[in-house]
Amino acid sequence: MLGSFTEDQILTQLNAIQKIYVKVNVCLTHGSKKLKSHKIFFTKILNSREIMALQKLFAFSIFMCMYIAACSAQEKTDNGYIFTAPKSLYTRQMNQLQIIRVWVRYTSVPTGKRQKDSLLPFYVHFDGDDDYVYKGRIQINGTLCGKPISGSDEIHFSNSNDNIYIIQTDKPMYKPGQEVLFRVLKLDSSLRPSSKSNDSADVYVEDPKGTRLFQFLGVQLGKGMVQLKFLLADEPVKGSWRITVSSGKDTESTTFDVKEYRLPKFEVSINFPSFVLRNAKMIPVSVCAKYTYGKPVVGKLNLNTSLEIYSYQSSYDMTPILQQSVDLNGCYNYTVNVSQIDPKGYYTYRRIMVKANVIEKGTGVQINKTEYLQRSYSPLKLGFNTEENHGKFFKPGLPYRGKLTVSNPDDTPAAGESIEICADISRKRKIDIWLASRNARSLKYANANDVGNPSTSAFLDPFYSPSGNFMQLETINSPIPCGTQKDIKLLFTAKKSTHFKLTYQVLRLGKIVSSGTQDVNFNIEDDVSNKYENDNELINSSEVQVVPEPDQSPSSSSEDDDSNENLCPSARDSRYVPPIGEVRIPLSVNASLSPSFTLLVFYVREDRETVADSQKIQVEKCFQNKVDLKFKDEVKQPGTPTSLKITSSPNSLCGIKVTDKSVSLLDSSDQLSQDKVFELIEDLYDPGYYSSNLCYSNKPQPVAYAAAVPGPAGRPIQLAPAGPGTAPDGRVSKIVIPLQSAVAVRSKFPDTWLFKLQMTDANGVFVGKETLPDTITEWDGRAVCINAQDGLGISNTTSIRGFQPFFISYTLPTSVIRGEEFVVVVSIFNYADAALP
Repeated sequence: MLGSFTEDQILTQLNAIQKIYVKVNVCLTHGSKKLKSHKIFFTKILNSREIMALQKLFAFSIFMCMYIAACSAQEKTDNGYIFTAPKSLYTRQMNQLQIIRVWVRYTSVPTGKRQKDSLLPFYVHFDGDDDYVYKGRIQINGTLCGKPISGSDEIHFSNSNDNIYIIQTDKPMYKPGQEVLFRVLKLDSSLRPSSKSNDSADVYVEDPKGTRLFQFLGVQLGKGMVQLKFLLADEPVKGSWRITVSSGKDTESTTFDVKEYRLPKFEVSINFPSFVLRNAKMIPVSVCAKYTYGKPVVGKLNLNTSLEIYSYQSSYDMTPILQQSVDLNGCYNYTVNVSQIDPKGYYTYRRIMVKANVIEKGTGVQINKTEYLQRSYSPLKLGFNTEENHGKFFKPGLPYRGKLTVSNPDDTPAAGESIEICADISRKRKIDIWLASRNARSLKYANANDVGNPSTSAFLDPFYSPSGNFMQLETINSPIPCGTQKDIKLLFTAKKSTHFKLTYQVLRLGKIVSSGTQDVNFNIEDDVSNKYENDNELINSSEVQVVPEPDQSPSSSSEDDDSNENLCPSARDSRYVPPIGEVRIPLSVNASLSPSFTLLVFYVREDRETVADSQKIQVEKCFQNKVDLKFKDEVKQPGTPTSLKITSSPNSLCGIKVTDKSVSLLDSSDQLSQDKVFELIEDLYDPGYYSSNLCYSNKPQPVAYAAAVPGPAGRPIQLAPAGPGTAPDGRVSKIVIPLQSAVAVRSKFPDTWLFKLQMTDANGVFVGKETLPDTITEWDGRAVCINAQDGLGISNTTSIRGFQPFFISYTLPTSVIRGEEFVVVVSIFNYADAALP
């Protein structure tokens, strides 16, 4: 026997050289067929120098029952160790595995010294093919404190990719002979540029036939962003071209189109009600046409309204088509009589189709628009969010925090609705629980034959624990704002007296970004179960759980198959709630945790059971680098100077992009946006985290995760203003745009106004002066900035409108044959409210 030990003696014994033998069997499979097999063997020598802070865990998956190493003669000492390893390992990388000492209790010779956590790391490296995903099993055997240890679990190796590549072109399509501007961004998972001094990539451009026509070798990406350009030939191959970036084993590509096109002068929109029930008789519709500079279009509107027409539809199934032709001045409102397009009411499942054709007065320029309206069968949409965290499981003894979403057919929240919820529990008893109204029994509608009553259901399974101990993190129903402090509430079941060390870790992209421990000492006077035994708590002012009234207790409607004598005490007493403890975990939420992180909590009982819980928590989308782009003016006369201002983190490299709004009418996609960046971050790593109890395989194992517009359209040609201008809000004003005495010929009509790189100063500010192009339109701008410390930041879209009250516009054909006669249409636009000089 070893006898009693002081803390220092136990630490000395713990840190004595030990050996752990690790074997990893890796198998590449395709379906049920085994393609390759690999074995990795190595030995880890553990010594005291390897005890370090728990920081760099690649991912967290507790994969074996904790072994209580008895290094002392005391039978009640709890020297606990947990083996951790990534559930998803990466090929061609060092994947970290760890042994964590979670608790040491000193009973014989208390010294008063602070207890320390230990970390013993070792690594697995596998040179697999990046094109495959390998399945395998990791087996660990060894000794600690002279005692044998062992454990195993399934793992898989996948392609490693720690970098994000983004390729942004200045616009989505180009004409032959135009210059293509694009920029390449390379960032790590924290959205910061590479720390390597010589980080380069090769960039090449291929036409639709796969022929490489341009290439840029050894492009330096150390600053995180570089801008390049090339010139298209006068007669290039038309179609989808590809830009590819290659750096080591990393590749990323994007496409753009080369074709003949004209930017639309105006846009057409069809507006329906946000939702329509299938028993609606009349449906209001609005059709609007506006120029890109915000003024209404005058012309002719041709309308076709009908049920959706299928390609396979026979003449027997054809329904009437309502046709209208009206004069248009901006917008036209009308009402669809459903009985005219579906006289017998047989086709309520089919969408209503509205086709609008707008012809500009004087030029004949046409733009078409088609929209569909899906009618709803139910006035409400109900849904249990069982995919969120613990939604499919409940933990006995702890309150179940379910979430029922009640929304209108257009997905907007439905407030003030009476909803009835009924719970059937294991076929043993039936409990009626009402939400919001105890007197509600059913939903009634005027025409039940046409509109069905909404309903939904969910099935919940209990977690299993051999000791009946559970812990549960509170559910966070809305994203946490960046830059705030948040205390996360943790509930746990307990005996009358419970003592344990709680470990919590904040994980993002499979890595621990922060961690901590709390010593939990629970006594019966700390019991908070009375707060939840009759829980009528209102959640987010929209969700409320109500227990049955006393005269409608579950026992009165029970459907027991067994007698009470065969049931455990807690089942005989449906009101039984075990003692519940409450702990609050303080978290500092910042941009580094956006858009989500996983909080993992666990402790180890004396009987070797690991009690754990985890939850994926959403954070509002934000960047550490706060970027803002503003124009000095909201409305400015074309061809005149204006200025823009960028604010960001100090010394940021910023890319500016400002394009004609007409470009987004042709193609609204953008390779670089806030949503796109966070989508790429989430794709980098998709871990799985097992919850308690990890030593048993027969229990539920929930996982917490992380068209071109047809028709010719000319660009405006402006003359000098001969009347009053317009104020920023679009109203006519005699002081905004001054008169000029000489005629100015305008000739600059680019699709892209600005696409350049600029540096902000030490205060994080850049101010630039630019000349507005000659186009009468609205210009949409956005800035993206990169800083070595704060990483990437993207501004919101801002705009400036180029406008003057009097101008002329040419409408020209796309191309003509030499010697051909053609018609040139000249339009004069006068928005002045005063006589011209």
